Amino acid sequence: MSTQYNLVADQYDLSFQLAPYRLHIEAYSVYKLLGEVSGKSVVDLATGTGFYARAVKKAGAARVVAVDIADEMVQIGRMAEANEPLGVEYHTQDIISLRLDEPFDLALAVYLLHYAPTKEALGAMCASIAGNLKSGARFVTYILNPQLARKNDYYQSYGLNIRIAETPSDGEQVPFSVSLGGITTPEIIGYRWNEATIEEALTHAGFETIKWVMPTLSPEGEKQYGREVFETYLKQPHAVLLECVKK
Repeated sequence: MSTQYNLVADQYDLSFQLAPYRLHIEAYSVYKLLGEVSGKSVVDLATGTGFYARAVKKAGAARVVAVDIADEMVQIGRMAEANEPLGVEYHTQDIISLRLDEPFDLALAVYLLHYAPTKEALGAMCASIAGNLKSGARFVTYILNPQLARKNDYYQSYGLNIRIAETPSDGEQVPFSVSLGGITTPEIIGYRWNEATIEEALTHAGFETIKWVMPTLSPEGEKQYGREVFETYLKQPHAVLLECVKK
């Protein structure tokens, strides 16, 4: 996937153009962890506008299914497919009830698990993901950092407005909004789960070899903006990567 880094300029998701950390930290780190996807079947969960689904298809994935609960997002993905046919299949579906027609080689979920409001919902998400994968398949996700910074203005210079209590609690609500291009989105509620809670849900679902990975800055981002621009974010990123394997 590293060779596909130049493909991330995507007209259907302006946040990657307006928020440099998304392009040069998030996307770079996700692609780096995904590795080679050529010839694999990939399900992109919480696909949003289909940004990553299109990227992995362009990188050579044999089949890509993109799933999101928000039909408005899925419609944007379908519009992108109509404009540039790649063979990405889009579905409006709740992840918990997802039943694909065959088990897949790889599952990707950028911003999914932290929308589980209860341990039961978190477990159901993980069980559904595992149930749609082959034995030995990987699950790669980008999730709200369990060690999220507790200063409410910590991420504001990156366009992230996050409200969080001073004292952590497992499953706590984390309201946030995004400010880009002079526009601030409505506030959304995420949930911050402890590492142990997330690992327990994944293990119970049938995953093993669970590995946490900190995001890193791309050489292109460092060259264009300077590392100092991202230093505060990298010290305590709002989201981190997690990789695990289905038994």
